[in-house]
Amino acid sequence: MNIFRLKTSATCSAILFALGLLLTAPTAYAQMGGMTPPKPAEEVSGTELEAVARVVTELQASRAQMMQKLRKKYGNPAEMDSTKMKEARMEARRMQMQSMQQALNKEDQLDRKRFMSIMMAARQDSTLDKRLRTTIQEMQKNKMKQGGPMGGNGGGQ
Repeated sequence: MNIFRLKTSATCSAILFALGLLLTAPTAYAQMGGMTPPKPAEEVSGTELEAVARVVTELQASRAQMMQKLRKKYGNPAEMDSTKMKEARMEARRMQMQSMQQALNKEDQLDRKRFMSIMMAARQDSTLDKRLRTTIQEMQKNKMKQGGPMGGNGGGQ
């Protein structure tokens, strides 16, 4: 029962983390050619969905490392003044964007614009959101069966 909660929690964390990228990077997305309306769920292929799920899973895995680096450099967030907090947030955004680009570089059939478009569509379309969550859960389940850690790090950087 606790393992199921952990898997569900990790899946939700992965999706929330990726959606957080959308919220923290609107400027970068706008510079890539504007906000293109997302395609309906039926226009997102299974191959694209799997690629998005791999990117989301890799982003979740890199998040823990990123948080460690930020804590080491800036200290405990509860003890930061507003200037230091602002610097830490800007660096976190930069690190998130770098991690996302590195993950996307591994995916031949998915570029940043398409990734963002699919993630936006998942926020707006419950069918696509469910397909994405299911795909991520299946990937995590397969990783666990293969003996790899849930968040990744098995083939790592």
